[in-house]
Amino acid sequence: MSNGLKITFSNGAETLSLFYKIYSHKSAVKWFNIVKDAIKRKSKLLSDTSFVVTEQDKNNLIAYINDLIKRINVKHNLEVIQITENSDLNKLHQDVADITGELWDTINDAIHSYEQYKVQHGNEPRLNAYFQFDEEDYIPLEQSDYLFFKADRDFGDLCMNYTYKGKHWLEVASDNDIEAITDGQLQPEDRIKAQGYMLFRPSDIEPYFKLNQFVTWYEKNIAGPSISSHLAIGYLLVGKLVMPAVWENRIDWTLMLSNYKTLTDIELVELDMTHDFLYFNISRMI
Repeated sequence: MSNGLKITFSNGAETLSLFYKIYSHKSAVKWFNIVKDAIKRKSKLLSDTSFVVTEQDKNNLIAYINDLIKRINVKHNLEVIQITENSDLNKLHQDVADITGELWDTINDAIHSYEQYKVQHGNEPRLNAYFQFDEEDYIPLEQSDYLFFKADRDFGDLCMNYTYKGKHWLEVASDNDIEAITDGQLQPEDRIKAQGYMLFRPSDIEPYFKLNQFVTWYEKNIAGPSISSHLAIGYLLVGKLVMPAVWENRIDWTLMLSNYKTLTDIELVELDMTHDFLYFNISRMI
């Protein structure tokens, strides 16, 4: 039996449950234990999905972001300009960086959803989702924990979600956001919290593609200390979606998942991987 999570999504009419096997390395176990404690305390679950696939999804998201901008301008007496299809999202990040509370959380999630949509290519959708429990408990990262951070992630990976308001090093490099280094947005990860980040998108063409891009960018733009694990490059990898090793209809399944845009529940489960086909069946993968 293995430690696992059952994560349920809803499309408003029915639900779809996915199963995640938690890895056995020490950092993943620490993460799982803090999630387990949050669930047992019945802490409030917060979540969001970046399940933006169609042109209509995109148009709805732009309209939603602009509505949030209107609300932010009224509440915080700002003059943030509404976005169009080709607006600079880094600029929008900067324009709303000083606000706090629920509105910031909401527009930050929406910006990331649009960024995710804009990097889609080919016929395979790129989806992600996150969850967090509304509490401040955390475990400081130990030196060995940094070794389990990963820049290049694959379909079905479960990571700890980034726990700060700002940006981590990989995000700064991906956005080429040099200003984030000096304006207070950069905050390398240094703790484990009850937060998760799930990916449903194709792997890159090489296993170290994003890490190589980061190293090249860092050496070109940063005159400071050499790269070290303490930069926390990427995300702490903690588990994997229970899914078929050979999965011919994965694209169709991912498109189906994109209709289940609300993450509704997280449960602790013990997984019997000798009967993995049962989990495939519940998740409608076969």
